[in-house]
Amino acid sequence: LHTLFTSMRGKRKAKDKVKSGSYSTWQKSKYYVLVGVLVGALFGVNLAGWIDPFSFFYRSMATAVFPAINAGFQGIFDWFYRVNPFHLAAVTEPLYRMLREYFLTLAQPQFFWGTLLGVLLGGIVVLNFFRSRFWCRYICPTGALLGLFGKNPTLQLSVDPDKCNNCMTCVMECQGGADPRSTASWKPSECLYCWNCHSGCPTDAISFNFNVPGRK
Repeated sequence: LHTLFTSMRGKRKAKDKVKSGSYSTWQKSKYYVLVGVLVGALFGVNLAGWIDPFSFFYRSMATAVFPAINAGFQGIFDWFYRVNPFHLAAVTEPLYRMLREYFLTLAQPQFFWGTLLGVLLGGIVVLNFFRSRFWCRYICPTGALLGLFGKNPTLQLSVDPDKCNNCMTCVMECQGGADPRSTASWKPSECLYCWNCHSGCPTDAISFNFNVPGRK
């Protein structure tokens, strides 16, 4: 979902792409979010249910997005049934019955927190237009937890300095702000292993190899 809306940002100057793809110290904020979630859990506050990406996405879809889609379709088909422009009801009614069988519900579902979850999901999606995968970089506590365990991975990035021409394509293509411009600057805890840096490098200077964690 984040990748889809990030791709809608349109064409940008190379300088802006480099800035957007580069690592920012603000990316440490998700680790503070993780600490807040864990501390809240100790005191019985279920913050994970709100900002864990899997539960948050499912709840948003179930309590906000699907009810909105259901209401929209019901309104459209009701209008065709009442107005019947160009006698299209003969076509829309069979389609409506089929959707009622497999997708739509007769009773409009409503949930107490549905509107708030829908607004939050919409806001998180919009943030991708300001910085690619904003949620993953700055907020996601699950990503922070994975990052803690991924600081010394077995699959590591390697940049051949003899082949690298410093074009910064790898940084512009990076989804996680992992700074893959060199082996020393690469931050594995931020890396999503999308391999965009590897496939986008015009000189084939970037590769991923299995190594013993911690060994230079």
